[in-house]
Amino acid sequence: MMGTMKDGRPRSLTAIITMVVLALLWTVPTMGLLVTSFRSREDVAATGWWEALANPFDTAWTLANYQGAIANTSLGTSLLNSVVVAVPATVLPIMFAAFAAYAFTFMKFPGKELLFIAIVAVMVVPIQVAFQ
Repeated sequence: MMGTMKDGRPRSLTAIITMVVLALLWTVPTMGLLVTSFRSREDVAATGWWEALANPFDTAWTLANYQGAIANTSLGTSLLNSVVVAVPATVLPIMFAAFAAYAFTFMKFPGKELLFIAIVAVMVVPIQVAFQ
């Protein structure tokens, strides 16, 4: 059974095949990174990751890369720095957006439409273009 769309029409087989192919193309590089992370530096230099998947029992799998990343680096400090940057960068915009949404929904004030258009226009222009 292929299922139906929200409006009740049956899904097209072409659309399903296209979505599956795109999902696989999207996933393949990440899978290659994952497989490579479990191989030694010499194996990575000698053969491609797809050969490790083709012969999984002939490949010498290792956790040395993960052990090295945890033991030889300041991973804890980096993780803390990431949390210190990511949490406010996520929470503050959501908080301000919620306040703005409340104001635009329930309050009447002069220039409301103009301000709303300005906010939408700012969202359309990427920040890299706006501050060149």
